Amino acid sequence: MDDFNATKPIGEGLSPAIELMRRATEEAVNEAMEDQFLSFLEDCLSDAETPRNGYYARKVLTTVGEITVRVPRDRLGLFRERVIGRYRRRIDGLDWEIGRLYSQGMSASDISQYLSAKSGVEVSEKLVLAIVRGSYGEAEKFNSRALPRCPFVYLDGTWLPVRRRYEGGDRYEKECVMVALGVTESGRKEVLGFWMVPEESSAAWEKCLRSLRERGVGDPLLFVTDGLQGMPEAIRRAFPDSRHQRCLVHVGRNMSSGARKKDRQGILDDFKEVYSAESEAEARARLGLFVAKWAKTYPSFRRYLSEPGLFSFYRFPRPIRKALYTSNAVEAFHACLKRKLRSRLGMHSIRNGYYLISVEAERYNRSRHCKAIAGFDELSDEELKQVGMSR
Repeated sequence: MDDFNATKPIGEGLSPAIELMRRATEEAVNEAMEDQFLSFLEDCLSDAETPRNGYYARKVLTTVGEITVRVPRDRLGLFRERVIGRYRRRIDGLDWEIGRLYSQGMSASDISQYLSAKSGVEVSEKLVLAIVRGSYGEAEKFNSRALPRCPFVYLDGTWLPVRRRYEGGDRYEKECVMVALGVTESGRKEVLGFWMVPEESSAAWEKCLRSLRERGVGDPLLFVTDGLQGMPEAIRRAFPDSRHQRCLVHVGRNMSSGARKKDRQGILDDFKEVYSAESEAEARARLGLFVAKWAKTYPSFRRYLSEPGLFSFYRFPRPIRKALYTSNAVEAFHACLKRKLRSRLGMHSIRNGYYLISVEAERYNRSRHCKAIAGFDELSDEELKQVGMSR
């Protein structure tokens, strides 16, 4: 008789992220155990003998906490499980190690051989695949978890290689990864979500923005983005009370890239003088001088400089303005992703991509990169109150 109860409450003292990984590991190990038992029944015994005899529970300690393993029993006592090893009570580092190796591009068979050679204990390819499959499901929850309230949000996309399968063979193609990075009420930076799309567009971003609202990001005071067409309108429809800031570093780069080589550094330096002004009034005065100097030679500059949202950052306290006129914060996360992919050709599939990026996002959120935005420590109590933040 099967008297095993698989229900287990969230472990006391575990963070939600670690608890999700613990549950994924538990489900993966139990799935692999059941698969092995079914193979045992098919290969060794006849259906007429109906040898199944329920389960017994074994507590196994892993790096993400204690899991409960359902070990199948047969009436003749012939089944010997090889998923975690007979009588074994610890699989230290197994779940983390498999995730680490998989995120570095190793296949399930490579991981199985590597771990077996390293530890001297058989780690089946089936168990590796089961843990990876379990991790996929938990990785997808990254984009559905509840979010902290964020006064400031950065939005930007980057292009990464993903393997696509076609009838004539496989090839790697660039996929756009759109990332939302927020600054919480305590001033900390956190990756809020990411979405992989064939083409970045304001319509795609609007869906992502509505998802952020539903997950509890609140009503951000400011969104910082690049110059994607339709972005201000998409933000306004999803967050009517929020302001939009165009990344001024991108504006400068776009203008200089269309100029003669000898003029490029001068354009960048002069434009930086514009947004380094102490006040919006002074910045607009300097912008007039910039236009008078350069727009006659480069008329296209007027298009960049007439966009709304150039000087929204001046509405916020001086200490954090440098962090608000550019989307460099989210680009730092993009750099982390590209460094991770540098050691491999790219992502094996869309699901593999979601797994890898969620691993990097979790790592980024826990790492030293996830520190307070520049100038946060210089804000006075009154300024903190002004932007809805606290220490």
